[in-house]
Amino acid sequence: MSQVQRFRDLVAQIREDYSVYQDWTKPGFRATMLHRIAVWRLGLPAVFRLPLWWMYLTCYRWMRNHYGIDLPYTVELGRRVVIPNQGNVVFHPYSKVGDDCVIRQNVTLGAGRGGDRYQEAPILENGVEIGVGAVLVGRVRIGAGSRIGPNVVVMRNIPPNVMVMPGAPRTIPLPNFGPRAPEQPQAPENESEKGSLTA
Repeated sequence: MSQVQRFRDLVAQIREDYSVYQDWTKPGFRATMLHRIAVWRLGLPAVFRLPLWWMYLTCYRWMRNHYGIDLPYTVELGRRVVIPNQGNVVFHPYSKVGDDCVIRQNVTLGAGRGGDRYQEAPILENGVEIGVGAVLVGRVRIGAGSRIGPNVVVMRNIPPNVMVMPGAPRTIPLPNFGPRAPEQPQAPENESEKGSLTA
């Protein structure tokens, strides 16, 4: 593939991303655009790759530290991926994200363990939506069209077109450790008790 065609593909991908964001100032659009450019850079001659590498590294660290979106160029990112809100969105360097996925804030696509199994990373098929605060651990595969609810920890494969929700909240009575409220005087039940109180 020629460099001209590769550049045209890059522009087409960025246009697709913009069509779902409709706002170039959104951190999610900026992070995905930087990722597209960093991947496109790999196909350039070495004389161009090096200066672009330092530019990418500076922008990547700025995105990570200011927007809280950690999206390395090694992630296999599909088309029209949406990160609606910034803040604590972490992609494992070897994770794979399909087309038309939505990944919300406080989501982690992480490794189950370090060492020789560090490269075992989550795989999201097309059309997957990840809710706020969800954590995907290890080499789990989320089937196409599935929805992961908020604050769910996923440690096994999820079939396509299902919804995974957290358990219902429980109510637990709290022990009375605080100061007791002052007791209110009770009204007398009959006239004799009323007279004794006023005597």
